[in-house]
Amino acid sequence: MSEPTLPTLPVEEDKVATIDLSYRTRVSTEDECTDVDPPLALSEDEEEADSVIVPARHEESSDAEQRLLAWRAEAEARFQARKIEEAKSQAASAERRRKATVGGILLVVLGLGAVTGSLVAPERADETVPAPEVEEAVLAAPAVAIVIPPASVMDEQLERLAEATTAEPIPAPEEAVVAPPPVRRFDPQVVEGTLRTYAFDATEWLQFDFRGAGPLEIRWLDAEGHQALNPWSCDGYIDRTTRRCYVGRTHQRIEVALDAGAAPGTWTIQACEPASGDCARLTTLEVGS
Repeated sequence: MSEPTLPTLPVEEDKVATIDLSYRTRVSTEDECTDVDPPLALSEDEEEADSVIVPARHEESSDAEQRLLAWRAEAEARFQARKIEEAKSQAASAERRRKATVGGILLVVLGLGAVTGSLVAPERADETVPAPEVEEAVLAAPAVAIVIPPASVMDEQLERLAEATTAEPIPAPEEAVVAPPPVRRFDPQVVEGTLRTYAFDATEWLQFDFRGAGPLEIRWLDAEGHQALNPWSCDGYIDRTTRRCYVGRTHQRIEVALDAGAAPGTWTIQACEPASGDCARLTTLEVGS
């Protein structure tokens, strides 16, 4: 096939084209924004002398383009087939669900009908159905027979039950005894052989060593158990594990306490734990009136 060629114009028609600008005189002077005849518009009697007719093109695709088109066609076919399979699977699942629902409803209806028939059948048997034979009656008998005793027997049983209830009353439940919490005994950990009490220079002295990390508080209680003197904190120490308490109370201070209302007699000296307030008896002190 020969290659197409474009036609050429005659020599006498090869002239420079001129443009008619006379349309400017036809524009209205009253409205400058209105174009009666748009510029460069072709009039009805004007012909396109320079029009060129281009023949149809013939193109041949390469092997790569053909393979690409074949792959796209195959992919589209697979996609459409997959959509059809999914639609069929969904329709089959819906059909199975519908059948299962209908089957369940039928089972429920049949069960209700069987129960209703078993309840109504004995009532109708007395009216229309003749008495069955002995063997059939044995097969149709209920699994559990309900026997209602006479009224006299029921009264006797009720009386016996009432007598048994009156004769043997049900004992009341015993109240749970709550054990009191164990009493915590405070141990001041006095070192054995170090506790001493003596009077010297009109003063009653108390001395002892004890183990522990914290100090002890010494209290003096009168004969009636009331606190007679201000407490004293023993915080001296000998080493890291052993401490020492050394305190004295003058006779003049004890007389002031007696004048304030403290009871004379045997006073008790205690060692107490400041954090918890627990105390333990150390020794006694005889105080005259």
